[in-house]
Amino acid sequence: MVYLSQLAVRPARRAKRAAEAAAGRRSHAERRVNVSPRSAAPQGEVELHALDASHLRRAISGAWRFEGLLDPAVAAAALQIAVDRFPLVAGWLERHGTGGLALRWDADADGRGAAWYEAIAPGSPPEVTDDVLLYETQCLPTMKRHCLLAAKVTQFPDANATLMVITIDHVVADYKSFLDFLSAWSDECEAIAAASRGVGAAPCAKWGARPAPVWDRSLLVDLSPPVSRASSSSGSGSSGSRDGTRTPPQAASEGGSSGVADNGVSSSGSGSTDGSSAVARAGKDSAFWEGEPVWHVDVLSRRQNVLMLGKGLLGMAGCESRSWVLPRAAIDGLKARLSGAAGGGAAVQPTTNDVLSALVAASVAWVSPGKVARRGGLNAHVVVNSRGRFGHAAGDDFFGNTSLLVPVWCPAALLPAADAPSPEPSAALAAHIHSALREELSAPAGLMRRRYEWMAAAQGAGVGGAVRSCEAAALLEGDVCIDNVSKYDEVFSVKFGGAAPASSNSMRFLACPRLAWVTAAGPTGHPADGSSHGDLRVSLALKRKKWARLAPWWKAMGLRQVGALGTLDVMIYHPTSLRNLVSEVTRTPVMGL
Repeated sequence: MVYLSQLAVRPARRAKRAAEAAAGRRSHAERRVNVSPRSAAPQGEVELHALDASHLRRAISGAWRFEGLLDPAVAAAALQIAVDRFPLVAGWLERHGTGGLALRWDADADGRGAAWYEAIAPGSPPEVTDDVLLYETQCLPTMKRHCLLAAKVTQFPDANATLMVITIDHVVADYKSFLDFLSAWSDECEAIAAASRGVGAAPCAKWGARPAPVWDRSLLVDLSPPVSRASSSSGSGSSGSRDGTRTPPQAASEGGSSGVADNGVSSSGSGSTDGSSAVARAGKDSAFWEGEPVWHVDVLSRRQNVLMLGKGLLGMAGCESRSWVLPRAAIDGLKARLSGAAGGGAAVQPTTNDVLSALVAASVAWVSPGKVARRGGLNAHVVVNSRGRFGHAAGDDFFGNTSLLVPVWCPAALLPAADAPSPEPSAALAAHIHSALREELSAPAGLMRRRYEWMAAAQGAGVGGAVRSCEAAALLEGDVCIDNVSKYDEVFSVKFGGAAPASSNSMRFLACPRLAWVTAAGPTGHPADGSSHGDLRVSLALKRKKWARLAPWWKAMGLRQVGALGTLDVMIYHPTSLRNLVSEVTRTPVMGL
């Protein structure tokens, strides 16, 4: 493992860095950027939605290399203004007595705010896609004291280059909201830099055309669980303590949100004092799911969670995370080969996302025939931005989380058999994913609604942290997840006060087996329909022996491998993974929610 191999050389590196610092070739400074007292909202609190809480402890991190030396003073001044406009990024999390999760910010709170770091280092910056070197060269910002945003700008005078790395906790914002914040921050950098040269508009002028961010979670009220019309319960469960808070039965009896059964049966909770009870699905029961049960453990049990975490870590030790470039020509070729199959009674023209989902599902099924045979198929969990769907009133100006996992059950008959000559997906599989996904997105009371209600009930009962493990359990059981954020290529246009956009960029998410993270491989621009038409970067973690079989066929289909690293190393070198891992095991008062 790379991490262990680095331990022997770290003392020598620390001595070298100390010598460089003494010679003035290396420096480091840090501070907090809190909401200012003169801002429009110097104090505030938001009770986070179940959509927010479901992403707790999952960090999104971006790295940009700029040619030339960015001015840290400009970036820091612009960050202050951006924080005043988006105060949630300067906040912290607190547990409500009812078991909910709140985000607070306060201009008068000492030691609070976004973490800001400035550094100067000798030599050249590491490649933005190299997780290990980003860590070893101390270019990653540290998420201290449970801050929710951290940024670090490192100048490399020897190479006349600057590296900017920014990390945000997913509980605050999804990918789109994160990019909205970055774009606003970059615009302010540009305005301050122009004003300092005596040209251009004053700071914040660009925001006149940009809608103010909205973080009112009541916009998601239509996704909230329906008010219970009758108090009923089927079965009883253990009343042992969960995560240091009330058990589901206790939550129901004390007037909280409806209970979540932990004995493997569904239950309808009693009405709460605020009218927010729900139909709950929990424990071993997955009646809200289609296909074979998704997990076979009690996700409300701390013991089972620790065992599952251990199983996951052991599995990661044998996994490798590989990054591939999927050229547009290869995507167009797949689209052509997968077009025309009937889906929902009509011929289907698959989108890029349909092709990606079919490719990942077919590939994983081809190298994992045993799990597919035992379950009769697998779920392809497709991440979608739910703005404007499922009754959401949230628009493009919403700052928060509207990302949902939409599971599409793929029967074994549509997946390549173990003895198939290649893992290329069939037109029937692409059509099935295309139609099933759109059917679910158009069903206000369908599977996603039931899954969401289950999650909301768990959060209301104070066991959201444990129940989030259902997603990990699903992947351990053989499912796949496809998170395609490639259409948001404005990530390549941010300058942070530089003369030109970044020469290279990489966006990272958590390392997890069977999770495909898809980003644009470079700036492309998009047609009016919003579909991507440039090369894509696909990152996927699988067992090494599975890659040995799969990699040659991916190359034959036109993909080009651009990186490979042990999955456990990727997790360790992620800006927040170790802290998040400890919180999963210890269930600290806030991080254990």
